[in-house]
Amino acid sequence: MIEQALHTIEQHSMLRPGDHVVVGLSGGADSVALLHMLCSLRDELQLTITAAHVNHNLRGEQSQGDEQFCRERCEQWQVPLQVHQAQFEKFTEAAGRDARYAFFAQLGGDKLALAHTLSDRMETFLLNIARGTTLRGLCSIPPTRDKIIRPLIDCTRAQVEEYCAAHSLTYRVDESNADLQYRRNHVRHEILPQLGWNPDHMRRMFAALEQDEAHLTERALQPGDFLQAPAPLKNRALRHLLERAGRDVTQVRMQELENQLRSPKFTKKLRGIQKQGLANAENYDTIDCDVLQSSRRKRRE
Repeated sequence: MIEQALHTIEQHSMLRPGDHVVVGLSGGADSVALLHMLCSLRDELQLTITAAHVNHNLRGEQSQGDEQFCRERCEQWQVPLQVHQAQFEKFTEAAGRDARYAFFAQLGGDKLALAHTLSDRMETFLLNIARGTTLRGLCSIPPTRDKIIRPLIDCTRAQVEEYCAAHSLTYRVDESNADLQYRRNHVRHEILPQLGWNPDHMRRMFAALEQDEAHLTERALQPGDFLQAPAPLKNRALRHLLERAGRDVTQVRMQELENQLRSPKFTKKLRGIQKQGLANAENYDTIDCDVLQSSRRKRRE
């Protein structure tokens, strides 16, 4: 595992000497292996490491046990630990993810290291296909995004468990991960084992998909009239507008935005933004406001 992870770190320039790395630590095998590996590189790369644990308070004593386990592990490995006590009126997977990322963002650091694996990436790939996705969705979980790095993204879950066994690392097991009523668990336990998937083939596939998506996105953001561009470029430019406005980009919202293009007034506004340069425009929020207003009108009608 460590050989594969080091290759990924180098390939994507994830770490630099002197980096302060915040490591998301749940207590599970993946995050324990990631923290242990980064601690082994701490002196060589002159890393400053902080661990971050979010207690979702959803599983009673088990949640408290996860937190205590993380405290003990960090004390053993001399890693400062920051803990957040999350509270939810109604818990969903998305709400839990938002709570974790919001907490991690508060901690600063040069990098945020998360323990997603190639197995996680394959699960997300299949789930995205089932939802109906684009090329971007086929790329699944990216190795890097902004400050986020995923050093284990090319390692399988089996490799992680072998690493833990080889280093006598204990970890917590979330019993809910075996509950097949959750779609991801169904994919993990019922579908993926039946595919006989080859990790090397999947690594090459994701690398090729990422290259294609990066090339198309780069072309979409180049100067020019993106409204007259082919659909693959126009759609990426429009997605960029919404993302710069801080909006969640769904297929429904993209369709609403494309419907708005029939309005000359709306198209004129887009052309004004285009002249500023898509990568530098400041008034993207007005675009999404128009889209949302159009959507509300349709629902009222």
